[in-house]
Amino acid sequence: MEESTILDILKRNSNKITRVNKVPFYFQLKEIILNAISELKMKPGGKLPSELEIMEIFGVSRATVRKAIEELVIDGRLARFSGKGTFISEPKIEVKLPQLLGFTEELKSRGARPSTKVVSKMVGKTSDKVREKLKVEDREILIVERVRYADEEPIVFSVEYIPLSLNVSIDEDFSKSLFSLYENKYFIKIGYAEHKINAGVATKRISKLLDISVGFPVLIFERVLYDAGGDKIFYEESVCRGDKYNYNIVLQRGAKEK
Repeated sequence: MEESTILDILKRNSNKITRVNKVPFYFQLKEIILNAISELKMKPGGKLPSELEIMEIFGVSRATVRKAIEELVIDGRLARFSGKGTFISEPKIEVKLPQLLGFTEELKSRGARPSTKVVSKMVGKTSDKVREKLKVEDREILIVERVRYADEEPIVFSVEYIPLSLNVSIDEDFSKSLFSLYENKYFIKIGYAEHKINAGVATKRISKLLDISVGFPVLIFERVLYDAGGDKIFYEESVCRGDKYNYNIVLQRGAKEK
């Protein structure tokens, strides 16, 4: 089995962690694991030995093992699932800005299979922040919470705030593309969006929804979507797994701010 094979390679390298070069133990372990993965040419989905097994092989602390694995998770080389173990990760989804694509379009363009689970949908009172983002006076708004999946793996939790003035029905199937719904059923031509991206860590709720640990690195982004005429048509807050998303931004010197 692949797991026992990488276990054998790690055992052969058990004496390579040393204090001589003053490099932190976790970094040395990280490099040993990477070399083992490369030597075996392990494919995405291949499983690593447990933290306990790695601790015993190298005689290091659990904190050292966790730090090494966490670094590889952040780098996008590994993915960790609570109760299941640590696996070789799929390549990150690279989103090229300023190209405006919906989640479904992004994944399909990269050969991944998108799917969506609707967590909740309701017409409810909204915060002053959301009202300010959308420049609406109504206290009530359509709120849709969704978990987005790539090849059946949860990678994004999003909350969409849709003005009631657009007359989008709460009975719509929000497990489908919202961009497609707007353009093909409500004939709302999507124009452009404003993005704000921040780094963060997973809360208890996010950890459960995205199957990651509390404190796991995430990207938090806010997006205001405009129609072709410049009117705001929804506001979105999303949390993306930091090991799955990579934003590629092209900057041009001398470009004017929109």
